[in-house]
Amino acid sequence: MNEKPTVKPSSKKMIGHPSGVTEIRFQATGKPEPVISWFKDGLQILPNTKFITISDKNYFMLRITDLTAEDGGIYKLMAVNVAGFAEDFTILEIASRNHSPSRRNKKVAKIIRHPISVQCGIGQKAELDCEFEGEPIPIVNWFLGQKKIQSGDGIVIISNEHSSKLTIENIEEKHFGEYLCSVRNNLGEDLATAVIFMEDLFVLHMITVLSKYVGHCGPNAFHVRPRPFIM
Repeated sequence: MNEKPTVKPSSKKMIGHPSGVTEIRFQATGKPEPVISWFKDGLQILPNTKFITISDKNYFMLRITDLTAEDGGIYKLMAVNVAGFAEDFTILEIASRNHSPSRRNKKVAKIIRHPISVQCGIGQKAELDCEFEGEPIPIVNWFLGQKKIQSGDGIVIISNEHSSKLTIENIEEKHFGEYLCSVRNNLGEDLATAVIFMEDLFVLHMITVLSKYVGHCGPNAFHVRPRPFIM
């Protein structure tokens, strides 16, 4: 049965700071899944390096980087399917530099919780996350080797003012390797690395065997990363 879309913003009004980063978030539902479009002051937004669109199930985000006064305005999300359409808006205001944090309140970008290396098998889910601080709010980027990673092709990156999470829903061989998280503001940059390893099939077999004797077990029963080899 078809259902008309519904749209709900996480906030009706937001304040951003010059040179900072902000994310405008909406929840949108509908059957079939609606097509999503973003608008600013009535003009459609096309994704680029400044305006980055991110989706995670029924949640949709517009990340705006390197904020300027011109980025202030009315941001609207429209959801359309065969049953109809719905839309709602958020107002983004950019604080003047006179009201920006004073120099003594500024902090260099710093990672305060590093991502943790994980072991995964083909087809499993992997997550890397980090927490950081800084003022102005840092810009965060993820890299695999020398390649910058963005949401898409099975990878979802969700970031806010103090944290960032990289999720791979279905691990493939190309996803194994060393990941770099970079946080940067105009005062400096901090880096952290973590590795997604291929899980040893023999380890999985041993865990399955042991689970028959020690109760519920499995790859997710071990909360250390990388998971231990059991003899």
